[in-house]
Amino acid sequence: MKYCPQCGAPIYTDSAQFCPSCGAQVPAAPIAPAQQQQEQQWGGSQQAASEAMLFTGGMSRAEMKQAAKDRLAGNWGKAIGVTLLVIVIIGAASSLSMGIGALLLFGVLGFGQMRFFMQLFKLREVEFVTMFKGFDDFGKTCWLGILQSLLLFAWSLLFAIPGIVKAYAYSMSYYILNDHPEMTANEAVTASKEMMKGHKGELFVLDLSFIGWGILSALTCGILELCYVGPYRLATRTAFYEDLKARQAQYQQAA
Repeated sequence: MKYCPQCGAPIYTDSAQFCPSCGAQVPAAPIAPAQQQQEQQWGGSQQAASEAMLFTGGMSRAEMKQAAKDRLAGNWGKAIGVTLLVIVIIGAASSLSMGIGALLLFGVLGFGQMRFFMQLFKLREVEFVTMFKGFDDFGKTCWLGILQSLLLFAWSLLFAIPGIVKAYAYSMSYYILNDHPEMTANEAVTASKEMMKGHKGELFVLDLSFIGWGILSALTCGILELCYVGPYRLATRTAFYEDLKARQAQYQQAA
């Protein structure tokens, strides 16, 4: 077995030339055993650590949270800075432009923020400026944020529950666009809906497991949210995406 050098997904056919998960070209030869021993895989058990954390699918919520904390170790300062700066920029843009600026920047910064947390699992050491990567393709990332906002607003008009359900359906859009920059914003939203079919409840329960932290954050006037809970939750959601992607790659291989 070998692994995709782009997204880390397992590839069970050694002769495969392209990753079934992200479509990247993969080397013809499988990874050497010595290299595999230096990697950290999460599929129910933790193995030796390395730069890249590889996912084999089937992680429990506790394992996702542990994986998130592992990758945040040594990166807490940058993760907190990214979380705080996104809030500050969106807040400032909203107050200075009656919400229009925030709408324009929401997708751009959301894309960059998700890229930062995805890179934690791919590289461990991540540059702070990664959060601004959304500006490299401003039109696409901006439209993704606007599109999601419009869709969620429309569904919310049908009461809260449909809006919440659709929020979970669209929740993987920024991750998918990071993995597939060739996609349009509309295609990323559609791919997220497909990816989350049958899995929205899993992510909801994962988010619900942070409710205790949410209460503590409220008691600290949001300080704990900024300094710990926010980055921790985002890193855990990223682990969910990577694990789900690995699971679906296995389904495609077995089909």
